Amino acid sequence: MVQKFLTFAILILITMKPLGAQPYVRSGDHHLIDSTMGDLDGDSVAEKVLVYNTVDHSEYGVIRELHILKRKAGKWVLWQSSRSAVRPSEDGGMMRDPYGGIYIYRKVFY
Repeated sequence: MVQKFLTFAILILITMKPLGAQPYVRSGDHHLIDSTMGDLDGDSVAEKVLVYNTVDHSEYGVIRELHILKRKAGKWVLWQSSRSAVRPSEDGGMMRDPYGGIYIYRKVFY
């Protein structure tokens, strides 16, 4: 089971486009549902991972957005983001909301 999560997390990180160092400005219409910190790129500096509910909906509920921030010159900057890494709020079908939390272990977020 852990191997499946690890494979999924690595695939997400590989497929996300690098955004470069952009100042982090969160949209006022996003609602933070979870966050964690940990070293994702092996530079011994913790990155911040944030999961938001957006105002957008799909046939599977509220669309979620993942933001990964890096610390540059004392400020958090957006390093990566994805609208497909976290499943929508009703994508679990009869099991309800599939989101169970986020954490970082050995440079991979789950």
